Amino acid sequence: MGENINKPVHFILNKVDNENETILSDAFASSPPVVGRIHRNTDVAAACLAGSEMKTDLQEISEIADFIEQTNGGGN
Repeated sequence: MGENINKPVHFILNKVDNENETILSDAFASSPPVVGRIHRNTDVAAACLAGSEMKTDLQEISEIADFIEQTNGGGN
């Protein structure tokens, strides 16, 4: 996919739990890099269903945001 537009492709695994983390990691092992894993979180799911603001601070999101900023030259 990225080759068609000459851009890198990265994956973020979403709603990961103990049961599916190994399966997902193995499935993407030969693909473009997995840059983050967002673990299943009931507070986030409830906020999404209610259409309300997410009140949970997730370290995973911060790490993914940092990666994006670094990849894009500091957000410029």
